Amino acid sequence: MKHTLIVAAACAIFAACRKDETPVTVVTPVNHTVQFDLARTTDYSGAYYDDVSADVKCGIALVDHATGASTRVWDTTILASNVRTIPDRANAIQFSKNVSNTRPNSQSVHVWYNIRYFKAGTIQYQSAKNDPAAHWETVKRVTVNL
Repeated sequence: MKHTLIVAAACAIFAACRKDETPVTVVTPVNHTVQFDLARTTDYSGAYYDDVSADVKCGIALVDHATGASTRVWDTTILASNVRTIPDRANAIQFSKNVSNTRPNSQSVHVWYNIRYFKAGTIQYQSAKNDPAAHWETVKRVTVNL
């Protein structure tokens, strides 16, 4: 009886001192779709625009939350020999890109574009935008107005 009591007390102490295991967090990879809409929203009918061209460079990067490092996963350049050839909003150039298996707890999807305007072959103006997708945003729409 005395031995049973000692064994029971030892088991109770052992059970009370045992560390609980830390729960493992399973992060499900997320797929993102980035939808680009590219259109002319400015009136380029004036004579000044006779020799104005443009290019748009679009891209997608993954940014690591811990280090801030950015990894480019896709980019492209769209050229317009004259700004008048860029379609209007009703006929916008539309395309989508998929980014697979991102880790929402440690990565962010950043979408960016850079527009450059040229007159007689010389850069006259340029603008850029970097637009991070929210962690819950699996479809990101980006509108590029020229």
